[in-house]
Amino acid sequence: MTKPRLEVSDENLIIQYDILNAKSSDFFMVWIEVTDAAGNKIKALSVTGDIGKEITGGKNKRITWNLGNDSILIDEDISVEVKAEKIIMQEEQAETEIPEETKTITMDEGNMDMKEISKGNMILSSVVLPGWGQSKTNTGKPYWIIGAAGYSCLAGSIILNLNSSSVYDDYKSEMDPDISNDLFEKANQRKNISKYLAYSAIGIWAADIIWVLATPVKSSGSTGLHKNREFRIVPCFDAGSNIAFVSVTFTF
Repeated sequence: MTKPRLEVSDENLIIQYDILNAKSSDFFMVWIEVTDAAGNKIKALSVTGDIGKEITGGKNKRITWNLGNDSILIDEDISVEVKAEKIIMQEEQAETEIPEETKTITMDEGNMDMKEISKGNMILSSVVLPGWGQSKTNTGKPYWIIGAAGYSCLAGSIILNLNSSSVYDDYKSEMDPDISNDLFEKANQRKNISKYLAYSAIGIWAADIIWVLATPVKSSGSTGLHKNREFRIVPCFDAGSNIAFVSVTFTF
C-alpha cells in the first residue's frame, strides 16, 4: 500500500491511496487511524468511499472524511494512516491448511473410486456370488462366506430334489407295503427339505443384494463406515420339525 495523499476540500478531507500488486480476486479490509499532534487518537466516523470490507486492489482509491460532522477543525495538526488487511476467503484458507501432497492423494483416490467402483458393478457381482459386491468396497473381510452359504443351499436343494425323485421311483416299484410307505415318507421329507433350502438360497441372494443397495460406494481400502458392523447369514435345519430355514443377522 502506498503512502496516503491528503487534500482538503471545504469541510472534507480527501484521502487517496493505492493497493499495488493485488489480484482481481483479492479483497481487503481497509480502515484509517487518525492522531492529533499529541498522539491522541481521533475517531473518524463520517467516512465514505473505499473503506471498510471487501475493498479491491488497484490505484486511485479514495476515502472522503467529513471533518465538520466529526467536529474536527481544519487547522488542527493531524496525522492520517491508511491500513489494510487482506481478507482470507474460505477456499484460500482450506488450501493453506491442507498440504499439497494430501490434496493430490485425496483427488486421486476420489477419481479411482468413481472409475473402479460403481453401484451397478457391485450389484452384478453379488448376483454372480453373494458377498462379492461387499468385498469390492471392504477388502480383507470374509464376505465369501455369504456366497458359500448361498451356493451350499442351492446345491443341497438340487441334490435332495434329485434324491427325492429317485426314492419316489423306488417307492412306485416297491411291492412291500411297509417298505413302500417308508420310501414314500422319505421322498416327501427330502422334497420338502429341498424346497426349504431353495427358499434359503433365494433369501441369501435377496438379502445380499439389499445390503449392497444400502452400502455407500467408497474406496476399496476404506472400511471406516462398516468398522463396527457385522452381517451373518446362517442356513439352519430343525431335525425335530423337519424344517430348514436361514438366519440373517445384521448389527448396526
